[in-house]
Amino acid sequence: MRYSEYTKQALSNISLLQLWDDKARLARRLKIAKNKQDRNQYGSDLAVINSELDRRGSTVSPEEIFRP
Repeated sequence: MRYSEYTKQALSNISLLQLWDDKARLARRLKIAKNKQDRNQYGSDLAVINSELDRRGSTVSPEEIFRP
């Protein structure tokens, strides 16, 4: 899944929970990425996800909301 290739309409059809899950997954992959091409791709995908979450006004992850 390459978020940097999605249109705005396609992004708006993705649920917030899926965006937060993908953000966490991409952040883990970015942390362990070995080559520059992978780091650049994960970083650009994270930027797209972050801007979509900001656009929707979702700044708190579901884990933080439901944390006891």
